[in-house]
Amino acid sequence: YTYTDRELKKQLRHDGFVYVLSPYSLVWENDRYYLIGNYDKYDNLSNYRLDRIKNLSILNDKLRDASEILGENADLKIEEYVKTSIYLYGSPEKIRLKLRCQPELLDDLTDFFGNDLTVINNADSLEVSIAVQDSEGLIFWLMQHGKNLEVLGPENVRNRLVSTLKETLRLYTWK
Repeated sequence: YTYTDRELKKQLRHDGFVYVLSPYSLVWENDRYYLIGNYDKYDNLSNYRLDRIKNLSILNDKLRDASEILGENADLKIEEYVKTSIYLYGSPEKIRLKLRCQPELLDDLTDFFGNDLTVINNADSLEVSIAVQDSEGLIFWLMQHGKNLEVLGPENVRNRLVSTLKETLRLYTWK
C-alpha cells in the first residue's frame, strides 16, 4: 500500500513509496482506526492510520509471524504496544516516566494509562511512575496537562518538554 500525508490534499508520502506490512491487529484509538503490524524492513511493530492507506493490495508473500518479532505472548505484547504508544506515536524506546502531580489528576492518569501505575502518596502531591514509549506523542500529552504535573525523569524527556514549551511560548510572545 501507499500512505498519504497529514495534509488535506492527501498527497502520497515519500513519493508514493510502497509499504509491505505483515498485519497483526486493527485498533480503534483516538477516534481513528489503526493497523498494527510489522513493516518488512524492521524487527519491530509499527502503526498506520487506516484512513491514510491508499492502493491497498493483498500479496501472496509469506507473512512474518508476530511471534518471530515479539516472542511468546505476541497478542499481549501488541496490546502493550498500543497501551504505551501515546496517541499511537510509536517509538522503539520504552521508558519509565516519573511524574509529580496533584492527587486530583490520578483519575485522569488511570483513565489514560490503566492501572499499571506505581503511585507514592506525599503530603500534598503524588509521585507516579508509568511505562510508556518515548515519543512525540508523550510530549504532546505532557503539554496538555501543563502546570498540573511535573516530569521528574528521565531528564531527556524533561529537557525536551522544556524546549518544546519555550518554542511554543515564543509563538505567543509579542515582537
